[in-house]
Amino acid sequence: KYVCIGIRSIGTSLSAIVTATLDREGADVRTYTVRPRGHPFDRRIALGPKLERELLASRSAIFLITDEGPGLSGSSFASVAFALSELGVPDDRIIFLPSWMPDETALRSSSARERWRRHAKIAVPFENVWLATERLGKSFAANAGQLEDLSAGAWRRRWIADPARWPAVQPQHERRKYLAHGPGGDLLIKFVGLGRRGRVAYKRALTLADAGFTTPPVGLAHGFLATRIVEAEPVQSGFTEPALLDRIADYLQTVTREFTTTERASTAELREMLEVNASEAVGPSVRTTADALAREPSLEDAAATTLDGRMLPHEWLRTPSNTLLKSDATDHYDDHFFPGAHDIAWDVASTIVEFHLDPSAERALVERVASRTGDRTLARRLPFHRAAYAAYRLGYSRLAAEHLTATEEARRWRAEASRYDEILRAALQRDSRAA
Repeated sequence: KYVCIGIRSIGTSLSAIVTATLDREGADVRTYTVRPRGHPFDRRIALGPKLERELLASRSAIFLITDEGPGLSGSSFASVAFALSELGVPDDRIIFLPSWMPDETALRSSSARERWRRHAKIAVPFENVWLATERLGKSFAANAGQLEDLSAGAWRRRWIADPARWPAVQPQHERRKYLAHGPGGDLLIKFVGLGRRGRVAYKRALTLADAGFTTPPVGLAHGFLATRIVEAEPVQSGFTEPALLDRIADYLQTVTREFTTTERASTAELREMLEVNASEAVGPSVRTTADALAREPSLEDAAATTLDGRMLPHEWLRTPSNTLLKSDATDHYDDHFFPGAHDIAWDVASTIVEFHLDPSAERALVERVASRTGDRTLARRLPFHRAAYAAYRLGYSRLAAEHLTATEEARRWRAEASRYDEILRAALQRDSRAA
């Protein structure tokens, strides 16, 4: 007899998969979902009376705990295991089904470190199922052979020769991506999502390719999108020639035209994030300025667009024929990070920040985008989005540096955090004076 407990939200779907698999094998299985609450490093669950009675009645079963984690702390898994132990379930009948096997000594929660040692874990590596069997590569090219892993920042070695120019990456937050060698040329195979999500990403890739901004997709299988690799070099930060500004403006016009939704862009979550991050970085006094930026009336009139969300210099590739192509353009509006589907001003603001645009280049870009899209209030919405973008990236950079500890990657993120801190302070000071 089995009891499968999924930790919401993603663990719920995973628990359904585990339950269906056991049911197909004829096992007696029941499934539940729980939502641990509290501080991210000290999650706890509170069982309702009915659920507690049912779990007590199943104490002799094997308990399977599923989730996408563990994250930094591992406390969500630990909270469920603790609750089961309190009900008298023996340690050897509690099994973790994580999405990956962490170094248990690195978990931020002491209770999670203890629990990770006490209970059995089952996790089948992606590499065993999809790479060692060559199953993924053969989905796109019969003789693709072994794929070269470009995930977790490994792609930098292929496209950026000088490590000193490598952008910072958080390995855990990069989608899986591989290089396949096929008879028709090299392919980049990147995970974009299963089912509807994958189909939407494929359709977006087709639209952008038809508009001339990306290479055409050649296939979609098992949630992975394959595109042809062309000879190209990433653009360097600080490169702001007029042709690039024109190309970016044309691209954002296409994104606005093709991917704007019928919804309004909500600034509520961004406003809260800005206030919290800015207060921690600069001090509580900046809340007044952040609040003033968020009260710009035109913010509430902006449409929500499924943004690019990755307007960094190295995401733009220059081909030998001097064509500028956009990479990584299919799905960042739909990941776990800010801002989701939102105001196109976010992509404009991020371009200004990441390309280090001086005031003249900034005005030129804003005028180009506003003219091409007919967006008359874009300039008024930018102060809020510039500050919000810098605040978000500052928080992300600090968290990445903390997680990656004493590594070269952490050094890169600390440098990024310092840069975003300066940009945020300047944005708040400038807009405070303007107010």
